[in-house]
Amino acid sequence: SIAEPMRSDTKRAVTGVLVGDGVLADRTKFDAGTLFKLEIISTGAALGANFYKSTVTMLKCEVTDDPFHVESSGIIKSTIPFRALKPTAGDLIQHDIVNAESAVA
Repeated sequence: SIAEPMRSDTKRAVTGVLVGDGVLADRTKFDAGTLFKLEIISTGAALGANFYKSTVTMLKCEVTDDPFHVESSGIIKSTIPFRALKPTAGDLIQHDIVNAESAVA
């Protein structure tokens, strides 16, 4: 969603939800409270001969609720609610945009 940024002394939280297939190794890490790095990479269709790429990185995230709900046999779908934490070094969120196109028609 698009919103105007606001500056104030009020602290904001960065939260979200990831949806994917559950893997036992991930469940073990989440149960142990292990922090994880979230990196979202989006590449678009060719612009001329070049591509664009958008990468959003959060270095330190934690799971905020139980992500696994087993309803039947087979692959377990997981909904992982998370919160980004301020890392000891670096930014909370880093967003890199690469656009190799030199002109737009």
